[in-house]
Amino acid sequence: MFSDERFYEQAWKSAPLTGMSVLPKNGVPERMIVLLHGYRGDARSNLGFARALARGVTNAAVIVPDGLAEVPEVGNPHVRQWWNLPPFEGRYYSFMPYLAPEEIKRGLDQIVKEAHVAAGILNKFLKKQAKALGLKLSDCFLCGISQGGITAFEMALFRSELHADSFGTRLGALAVIGAGIPGAQRIREGKTAIPPFPVLLARGTNDEIFPPSVDSFSESLLKEAGMPVSRVQVESGHFGLEHAAANDVCAFLNAAARN
Repeated sequence: MFSDERFYEQAWKSAPLTGMSVLPKNGVPERMIVLLHGYRGDARSNLGFARALARGVTNAAVIVPDGLAEVPEVGNPHVRQWWNLPPFEGRYYSFMPYLAPEEIKRGLDQIVKEAHVAAGILNKFLKKQAKALGLKLSDCFLCGISQGGITAFEMALFRSELHADSFGTRLGALAVIGAGIPGAQRIREGKTAIPPFPVLLARGTNDEIFPPSVDSFSESLLKEAGMPVSRVQVESGHFGLEHAAANDVCAFLNAAARN
């Protein structure tokens, strides 16, 4: 159990989502972080990182949804995913998908379609939570780990819900931990104008899934689209990377909150 007396934890249900939140005990939160866990995680298994964000980001509510579906072959309600994961190789996120082998290309296309649907559900949820807390989109941060990072990219880049609210503000910041951009060629196609919110790309020195070229490719495309991009590399493999990068993620989000 979380022992820090400044915060409390709360389970919630907002159909079709369930999850956990880490909330400040005193006063109304001034900002909100929506945290998306990685493949085979759930909200409870990511509370440690959520607590680190709550401690490290000034007066923030940290909202952690459970993945939209169980991983079918496991049969455990706490082993979840955001979309069905086809045979996957992270290195194919380091260049345009049309250069990938045909069987990989089909999987990448499937991810884009399913992640886009998941992103629509999550964006609606994020805006609903922001309204309930009396926050503007500019007070809201999105943080995704691995499969959750791919989903966060889809939410922030390729759907319009987080690009503007009734106050004329857009998403405050995006932090992606160990992930690449799905359907990255869509940035150059320019079908959706992406506002210039700041992006952090965090990776581990020994990541077994996403090589350094993935972040280099993501950075080049995002900067080409006029977005401010920061990168951080920490001593870690892919799994557990969020804990190794926690201080850097908090520093990035606090800087975004000041700007």
